[in-house]
Order: sequence, then C-alpha cells, then structure tokens
Amino acid sequence: MNAITALYDLANVPTIQTSQNVLIVDDEPRFRRAYMELLASEQRSISEASTGQEAIAILKEGRTDLVILDLMLPDISGLEIMEWMSTHNINTSVIIFSADKSINSAIHALRHRAFEFLRKDCDPNDMIIAVGRALANRLRDQELALVSAQLQHSERLHRFLVEQSPDMIFTLDREGRFTFINGRVSGLLGYVPEELLGKSYTSVVDPRDHEHVQYAFNERRVGERATSNLEVRFKRKPSMPRASGGQVMTAILSSQGVSKRRPAELQKSSWAHREWLAIFRNARKRKKRLPSRHFMTF
Repeated sequence: MNAITALYDLANVPTIQTSQNVLIVDDEPRFRRAYMELLASEQRSISEASTGQEAIAILKEGRTDLVILDLMLPDISGLEIMEWMSTHNINTSVIIFSADKSINSAIHALRHRAFEFLRKDCDPNDMIIAVGRALANRLRDQELALVSAQLQHSERLHRFLVEQSPDMIFTLDREGRFTFINGRVSGLLGYVPEELLGKSYTSVVDPRDHEHVQYAFNERRVGERATSNLEVRFKRKPSMPRASGGQVMTAILSSQGVSKRRPAELQKSSWAHREWLAIFRNARKRKKRLPSRHFMTF
C-alpha cells in the first residue's frame, strides 16, 4: 500500500444513515396494512413479513433499523427470532406487538432486549411514540459510534502523518522520558524507536547541552519572550557511523494540550506539570522558523 492509498483509507470515515428502515412482522394482513399507514413518513421505508422466516430473510440484509414483531407467528415465535438476532449479532431495535397478554411473554421479550412491549389493543398513539423513541435512541447510538470512529480515524491519521514526516518527532512525559518517538530516529540517530521508550531525553542529548535544555524546559516566559527554537547536539548510537563535523538540529518544543490556556495559567506551569511534544529538525537543512502561532512554546 502506497502513502496516497493509505492516506485515503485513513481519511475515509463512516457516516450516519439518514433513512429509517422499519420492518413489521405479523401474520394478520389488516394489522400490517394499518400500521404501515400509521407509521409512514418521508424518512421511513417500511417493509412487511407474515412469517418468521420471511422476517429473518429481510433482517439478514442488515438494513433494518427497527422491527415491530408479533410473538405468535405461524412458523416460529417472535422470541425465537430475537434469539436468532442475538446469536447472529443483528443490531436492530425491537418493539414487541402482540395479542399475548401473559406477563411471562413480556418478561421474556424484555430479557431479549426488546425496546418496548405493546399489546395489540393499545392506543395507536402508543405505537407512534414507541417507534419515535426507538428510532431516536438508535440515531443517538449511531452518532456516538460515529464520534468514536472519527476519533479513531483522527488518531490513526495523525500517527500516519507523524510516521511519514521527515522530521524526528517525539513526546516526553513529566519526567522527561520518551513516551513516543517516530521512525525518523533510526535514520538520524541509529536507534529503533522502542529502544528509547521510557528512557530520559538525556540518553540522546550531548551532556554539554543538558543544562541548556533543562533551562528551556523550566522556562516560565510566554509570548514573544519565550524561547521557540533551540539548537541541541545529539549523541548517535555508538554503533552508527558518525557524520563528519557532527550534526546539529533545531528543536521546536510544544507543551501538549495547553494551546487554550491563558498566559497567567501558563506562567504558573513548569516542566514538572506538563507533557511535551518536540519536533527536531536538521538545522543545516531547515533554518526557516515556524510561525509561533502554530505552537504553544515552552
């Protein structure tokens, strides 16, 4: 998979289904026709089934949002259909609509996660209300699932872009230990990312720059007075050939997740209370300074 294909796949987020597909399962045609007319709307597509097997065939298609289900059918019972739905992970809401007045039937239906149990002699408005509530709940669940999916896609996309970056990007915890580092570190310093996770940043920074870096981390200045670029000398992995003249990189550090803080709040914060995101660039190749508005600098 090339980078363009991977980027397209990561950006392809699922959407919410706007149409509402309702299935009415009852062996009495007059009930089916009456409630198909009662529940009709522009947003709804209503289908019908007179037997349990017909209902299962429609449910297998995976497009049904809500099934209005009679318990007493000529071939299999409504409870058996619900058991089949549970076994096959059919995520469809169910309203039981039956002439069976037994309390046990209602209990069994609710145990099978029926959204509502209505008797056939109920007020038709009760059915309208129950269907509206069931579909509204389903829409809310879809919205929550979509938000979760978008977050996952965003995280995957962000990680993909970080891994594809020509720069070495990493995060440090409050103690200055690596919590993430992208693969660019292999080409620059000779380390596999996993080798550095949990280790202090001092393991790759030249000892001559330790005090220099620590001062920047503890800096309390904000705004234009704050340090935005920091040149740091790195130690390559001993087994990696050393470049002639060494290598100096420019580090642009950002305090993660504080871009909305007020200056007064930032002045109270310090290295001990923050996690850090750092982007290290080769100073010889990239002298252009990034706009400070893109980062909440240390």
